Amino acid sequence: MALSQSHTTTDECKHCDAPIDEFYAPGYCSSECYHAEQAEKVLEVVRRDHRLCGTCLGAIKEIEPPSEDWEHEHGSPVQTAIAGGAEYHNVDGAIALDTTECHAGRPTSTDSVIGLEYRTELGEGVVKQLETDDGRRYYQAGVGCSCGNVHASQTEDVLRECNPARALANTIRTVRLLEAEGKINKRVDKETFFETYRETCDFDVALGQALYEP
Repeated sequence: MALSQSHTTTDECKHCDAPIDEFYAPGYCSSECYHAEQAEKVLEVVRRDHRLCGTCLGAIKEIEPPSEDWEHEHGSPVQTAIAGGAEYHNVDGAIALDTTECHAGRPTSTDSVIGLEYRTELGEGVVKQLETDDGRRYYQAGVGCSCGNVHASQTEDVLRECNPARALANTIRTVRLLEAEGKINKRVDKETFFETYRETCDFDVALGQALYEP
């Protein structure tokens, strides 16, 4: 005698992995999960950008293109030698560069330098505690954020909740910057973002609600 079995499969939410009885949107069990997932896509871009803090979304570094003066100073063999201790001397009425006490290295290949990195007023020098795959700890100097985030590429929800007004204001500036740079194709509505956060106290949901494609 043949036996037949009926298998029922239930889709899971892409954000929270819960079984979906009724879709809010394809793949999502609720509006909260849908909007939080939209926010996560933008926040991942932020975390990958070394200029930005993954917690409060503030700019901790800025990149400036090298000036002509900088290129001349660092790309010129003569200027490099002088910076390393070489001096001009008068030798039989002629000016000669004495490199006897010069300890300079090679000039910089200025064509390969696309920008100079500086800390902003939000950036702070930190010492990070890291760990190798085999469990050994080591320390590394780096740039953290004045919000308290030591690892700028990470999101610390507790730190963000300590000063939500700062995170909200930074987010507007940062998302608009990333859009202008072509790194995201989303636009953020300030009023929707602030109003939804006041109603929900959920940063991710509020950000996702405020994002739309222009």
